[in-house]
Amino acid sequence: MFGAIRMRKAKMVFVAALALAASAAAQAQFYVGGNVGLGRVDVECSDIPDCDKTAVGFKAYGGYRFDNGWAVEAGYFDWGKATASESLASVGLPSSVLSMDVKSSGFGVGLAYFLPLPGEWTGVFRFGGAQNRGRIDATDGTLSIGESKSEIFAYGGLGVAYRLTPQLAIAAEADVSRTRWCFDGECGSANVQLYSIGLRYAF
Repeated sequence: MFGAIRMRKAKMVFVAALALAASAAAQAQFYVGGNVGLGRVDVECSDIPDCDKTAVGFKAYGGYRFDNGWAVEAGYFDWGKATASESLASVGLPSSVLSMDVKSSGFGVGLAYFLPLPGEWTGVFRFGGAQNRGRIDATDGTLSIGESKSEIFAYGGLGVAYRLTPQLAIAAEADVSRTRWCFDGECGSANVQLYSIGLRYAF
């Protein structure tokens, strides 16, 4: 008799566990998003008169959100580029302009936490690792050369979103990481940032 009772209890526990798992799965959801905005590659170019560290950047990502607010994400970042140029006549060379671009992009995988805020607002905090690729291109007249290097760096981000419908939200976010490049035997690195706005859709 006691054996039968224990068997029934075990079955009840098993059924309850399945019900909890089904409930969690029902509340979890996939989502995708895309943002565009201002990217910044923070290179050191204080001694170059013509240097612009900002350009258009974007990101695309997708994730799976659990009912406790945590989510796993993967995405692609275009961190933008920095552009510098200088006349070679200033250093006694034939009158020409040397221009250099430093670009960065990468794939990232990490975690995100969605924090409910009053009304239709939601906050998000994300962190993870990104394999960022830094590329530098140098052009002198008709001669152009370039090199690139990939390396894994940590990334982090903060954002806030406003829910337009139960599935669709508009989000403003800031993401940061780091990139590295090598050129002509010398290597450098810089912080990268992306300040963007976009849409996120939950299935």
